[in-house]
Amino acid sequence: MVLIQHGIDIVGPASTVDEAMELAQTGRPEVAILDVNLHGEMIFPVADFLVGRGVPVILTTGYSARDILPLRLLDLPSIRKPYEPTELMELVERAFACVGDELADCP
Repeated sequence: MVLIQHGIDIVGPASTVDEAMELAQTGRPEVAILDVNLHGEMIFPVADFLVGRGVPVILTTGYSARDILPLRLLDLPSIRKPYEPTELMELVERAFACVGDELADCP
């Protein structure tokens, strides 16, 4: 809801890693917000794919990021659930600032 209220178009949702990968492969999102655990499946392959395409990725999780993320994804911005809408929007705004700006200090 908070994303829609800020005028952000949403692609998805995806309830499985396969669905998320299909959305990632068929579309070109400007920014991706991925829940780390989709019904027991870890989203890591989708995050890797999107990062490889230069898409800023934000991870959401109910776990401590340091405890669950592989080392290669630890530098991605993450937010622990439950989170405040303002916290999410801060990350989203930073991610949008990175879109198309290879010189920015972006994760």
